[in-house]
Amino acid sequence: MGNMSVYRQMVSSEESLFAVLRNEIGMKTSCVPFGVKAIDALCSLGPLGETEALKAANTFLDNLQTLQQGGITAEDYDKIDFIKRGKVITITARVEAFLRAAARKGYRIIDTITAVPKEDADTTYYKENFYNGDIIYTLEDRRYKADRDIKAERVIGNYFKKYLCRLDITEISSGKRLLMTICEMSNDELLEISKTSEQGFYKTRWEEYVDNYGNKRKKKVVTNELNPDSFWCKWTGEMVKKTIIRRALKRVKEVLPELKETIYAFEHEPEEEIPSTPKAIDIPPIEEPETKTEVNLNKLTAEQKADVKETLELFKANPKLAKDKTAEIKAVLENGKPVQEVIDEEYAAIINIKRSKTLWPVISPYFKEGAIDEESKS
Repeated sequence: MGNMSVYRQMVSSEESLFAVLRNEIGMKTSCVPFGVKAIDALCSLGPLGETEALKAANTFLDNLQTLQQGGITAEDYDKIDFIKRGKVITITARVEAFLRAAARKGYRIIDTITAVPKEDADTTYYKENFYNGDIIYTLEDRRYKADRDIKAERVIGNYFKKYLCRLDITEISSGKRLLMTICEMSNDELLEISKTSEQGFYKTRWEEYVDNYGNKRKKKVVTNELNPDSFWCKWTGEMVKKTIIRRALKRVKEVLPELKETIYAFEHEPEEEIPSTPKAIDIPPIEEPETKTEVNLNKLTAEQKADVKETLELFKANPKLAKDKTAEIKAVLENGKPVQEVIDEEYAAIINIKRSKTLWPVISPYFKEGAIDEESKS
């Protein structure tokens, strides 16, 4: 079967599309609503040349296969987005599709997202409690500002100061809580993340420039013009929720490796295509590397201390992870990696390993006495 005919089959009918999915990526489905939605998206690309059709078919199938490997199925069509990017359709999953896939693997994830207005920034936070040996987070919220509906104009206008997220994960078969984790994201951070996508709040354009070597390059520029038809403008609440949950899932990957593929499918965002420039190599500009600041184990920043606390919770939830990390650190040190480089990369783990009477002796010979004081451990 020729590559062009594959694309033509994909857009001719639901039955032909299902046959292609079965033959190319092993997806067996007869979900007509999914088929209709997929074909409509592909047809929106308009007439395609042979090379364009090949790329459109491959991009579509690759994206769909990534979702399938994570447990997201065609039956989740109502929580799957088909996004037109130039001459291809990319496919991404919404939060609900991710939660469904996790449930199919035996894990119930309850997400709680709280948008915090500026007036409530100092009085709305998660309080850490201990119950039956587990860490439980309860929301402290005086709610001086009751209206917290997430809208595009509020995010853009800095109505909110930050966003809080709590994930509560239980094993469905036993009802046992496996993990509760929290994170937060400032409104400024959220706005910066939205700018990386052509579906952000503001329209973007590609500008040509000449680098120091005389080569023509392309760089994406975010304009001040609102992009009202974009995902971030039309589905602001969903995009905010999806963005902060991705940050919260950082811990889940370590504690529940069974969900790694599902998390990857949810986090996966196909890269934007860079417009071509005749007779030039079109790649984004290479940024100058930032000067790296060495980590001082005795003078940690607030962010580094937060990483230490987060790693401690990981080790408590999965003691084997602490043992594996100790062995990993020892191995790289034995292979001659500079101690300071290891500290820069693994400071959070090292400080927590120092707390263990059994694990610390494994790597302590590589560190100077007094390298970690009691204040940094706290």
